[in-house]
Amino acid sequence: MPKLDYGQARFTIKRAVTRLILLSSNLILAVSRSSLDEIHQNLGIPKDRITLLYHGFEDIAAGADLHKEQLIVNIGNVNKVTWLKKGIKDFIEVAELMPVVRFVHVGAVKLDLEKQLGRKLPPNLEFIGQVPFVQLGDYLSSARVYLQLSRHESFGCSLAEAMLFQCVPVVTNAFALPEVVGDCGKVLTSHRLEDVRATVAEALALPESEGRRARERILEHFSYEVREKRLLQLIESLRK
Repeated sequence: MPKLDYGQARFTIKRAVTRLILLSSNLILAVSRSSLDEIHQNLGIPKDRITLLYHGFEDIAAGADLHKEQLIVNIGNVNKVTWLKKGIKDFIEVAELMPVVRFVHVGAVKLDLEKQLGRKLPPNLEFIGQVPFVQLGDYLSSARVYLQLSRHESFGCSLAEAMLFQCVPVVTNAFALPEVVGDCGKVLTSHRLEDVRATVAEALALPESEGRRARERILEHFSYEVREKRLLQLIESLRK
């Protein structure tokens, strides 16, 4: 993705080396259908050489004390690449449009945010930096919506973990994000900030059952046990 200054395939030598490594491999695993398509399109690897194996997640939210409030969370490190790729700028601008709703971003920040944005951050938005996992679980237990405005995601692990905590997902229609979300929550059809704001407002008003559906989707389709079993089968197949 040259516009985002992202991706090994932008560089002739790196692309060639990556392609050589993959073609020399006995097994190539893609963590999503979207990722599989990218490997094929960007590196010229035949699709029949690539095996789909989704990420798997332990039920980290089992027994969590859920106390949902009008809170919107996003997780990820902030740097020059993720500013646009992970939609950090968009996350801030949506918070500006919803001043009565609390927004929290969790993750290491390696930018001067106000300098990068060109103005002060809205008072309803907190960048709390990296936190221990227990504290992260507290935020996800409280959040009604998990907002992921990425322009690219090979999968979206933080998204899946938030869904386990019954956060209603709101995501861009980008690469693997709709694949993870399925028919839960909201997949944005427009990048206009006002449209995003309206969609987030709709998600906040959804019943708690929508959060439960999001959790069940991860448990059903992306469980740790399913990945473990399939991965061991694939490794064993290489020995035959």
